[in-house]
Amino acid sequence: DGFVGHAEAGAPERGAAAAGAWGPTGAWAPAGGVAQPPLGVAPPATALPYQGLITTKDIEGCWICCCFPFCWWALFKKVATGPDTLNHVGCLFSPVLCPFDEPRTRVAGTNGFSKDGEPGNIDKYESDHCVCNGPSCSMKLC
Repeated sequence: DGFVGHAEAGAPERGAAAAGAWGPTGAWAPAGGVAQPPLGVAPPATALPYQGLITTKDIEGCWICCCFPFCWWALFKKVATGPDTLNHVGCLFSPVLCPFDEPRTRVAGTNGFSKDGEPGNIDKYESDHCVCNGPSCSMKLC
């Protein structure tokens, strides 16, 4: 009937011998099965913590970037430093060569990564090989 505390269908009485176990949440888990939340408790909104998000390992690699309207460009490497962090190391080719090393952190629940210390400077990934940030666009080379 959907109320917490009532026995689940197919679950034995507590203490009865059966192939399975009562979990810490009070839910019955059949042997080899996955524990379910107790009746009346909604399951989590997502089963995987990064479901739908591009992994930093998939982003990792060599990239090229072009910034319009100046036509400046950069070559750099993106390194995954955690599930929600990346580090960009490379060189900007403008009128002057500018090496850079910038850590970035995922904006919670998105495929955007902000430059540490600059929350408005966000790389927005369309896929694991294409990203835009304001007037610049980058493409993964390898």
